[in-house]
Amino acid sequence: MSWYKKIKIVIFVALLVYPFLFFLWQLRPVKIITASRYPAYEDSYYRGSDEGFTERVMYFVVVDHLPLSIDDKVKWYLANKNNLKMNYSIPMSLSYTIIVWDIGDGFIDLNASDDSDLICFPKIEAAERCIEKNDLLSVTTNEEGKESFSFADDDNSWSLTDQGNLTDGKITFGL
Repeated sequence: MSWYKKIKIVIFVALLVYPFLFFLWQLRPVKIITASRYPAYEDSYYRGSDEGFTERVMYFVVVDHLPLSIDDKVKWYLANKNNLKMNYSIPMSLSYTIIVWDIGDGFIDLNASDDSDLICFPKIEAAERCIEKNDLLSVTTNEEGKESFSFADDDNSWSLTDQGNLTDGKITFGL
């Protein structure tokens, strides 16, 4: 067998195996690295205003990855909603935005980085307390307290119907 034919076989086998390995890699459990309110002010900062409405509170959750599809990301959030509430007190308010960030290459030192688009976590006491901004999922409440979902790679806003389906007004997923 010629050298050229051997290379073609190796490339062909690699192209067959890579998607399978990537799929298995994505099936591993999602690990929450850190979670906090942002900015990390004192509790007294988060209080109702004089007008009687609650200020919108922002929460950040850093994970090692999320599932690839939109409906699987929402399923992950719904399955871990109680975990976030019990272990991280997220959310503590009725009006909130939760942003799930990708850890990427890990935490980096703000002073040693040449990247200016970082998000930092002041409660982490190490010098490496920042990550590159790569949001995977945003969960926001509306005036009625219903959650809507948005994704960095999708311009639509998704919400849950009364039947428990996920819709953007045009497409509907059964969860």
